[in-house]
Amino acid sequence: MRVGPRRFKLGRLFEWGLPGDTATGAGAGAKLMFQRDCLVSVVESLISMFYEPRKKNHGLPHDPYNAIVGPRPIGWITSINAKGDINLAPYSYFNSVSTDPPMVMFASDGRKDTIDFVEETGEFVCNLAVWDLRAHVKDTSLTFARGINEMEVVGLEATPSVLVKPPRVKASPCALECKWLQTVQLKDIDGNPAPRFIAFGQVIGIHIDESFIKDGLLDTGAMRPIARAGYQEYFVTTADARFFLKFTEAHKMRAQSHAKKTEE
Repeated sequence: MRVGPRRFKLGRLFEWGLPGDTATGAGAGAKLMFQRDCLVSVVESLISMFYEPRKKNHGLPHDPYNAIVGPRPIGWITSINAKGDINLAPYSYFNSVSTDPPMVMFASDGRKDTIDFVEETGEFVCNLAVWDLRAHVKDTSLTFARGINEMEVVGLEATPSVLVKPPRVKASPCALECKWLQTVQLKDIDGNPAPRFIAFGQVIGIHIDESFIKDGLLDTGAMRPIARAGYQEYFVTTADARFFLKFTEAHKMRAQSHAKKTEE
């Protein structure tokens, strides 16, 4: 396989024959199929890129890993320390990890203020990062001195939470009030500690702007949440991008048949 992208004109490859190939009839057909299979394998190996992250041998200006694992939801985390200093920062390694009870996680590249504050007071708030607040989300990722309130710096209004001390972003349509559960520091395959800290929290309170509830359902597309991809790229979820999926009927029937046989 090649490092880095490579393009080939494939149109004439399958017209190639093997030297001395004079077979006819069924034998010729079998040989042609064999040739085609061999050529497909060779071409795929040439145009497919493979690299080992530890060796950083991708041959590109930037590592494409984050562009593959994305777009990722953004956890816009509000935290507070024992002195009352407030911190607001976005984390693109964020997700829900349970619905009953509801739990979330966010991962920090190094021990930043958010991790320290969350561990110190045991609470945090996840504010929904949306299109209308995209500039604020980006600017709160800047590094400010500890004790500086990012909400005030970027011009966001804070509003009190109900069950936890960290405030939430008033303009955000949804917010999750959380109690910290634990922090896990990752280790690599050699057992060496990695500078990556994952904080887990249980959601104990949820705020929703009721203007986004339609026919009893929360309209995610109308809120236009943004997500992080690779490089400096972001994506936005809109109602136009929404689609619904049903199971393929044949596969559904096969699964049901298998389940029935298992029960018997």
